[in-house]
Amino acid sequence: MELTVGAIVEGKVKSITNFGAFIALPENKTGMVHISEVANAYVSDIRQHLTEGPEPESPAAERPPAREQAAPSARCPQNRGSAV
Repeated sequence: MELTVGAIVEGKVKSITNFGAFIALPENKTGMVHISEVANAYVSDIRQHLTEGPEPESPAAERPPAREQAAPSARCPQNRGSAV
């Protein structure tokens, strides 16, 4: 599976940290959603937005070139960049 920016992918929240959440993606790939990508507004506690286990759909925000880890975003694509 080739991940491209903006592609919608499904994954399972494997673990949550203070800075984000690690997501299990198809084909044994892993992504990390940074806390700033969880919502369109400021997030002080990521656990109020995500829980381990559910399979949220997430647009692929970026993929660091030297890594196999994707950087998914849980923000709604049509609201990206707009003030809340």
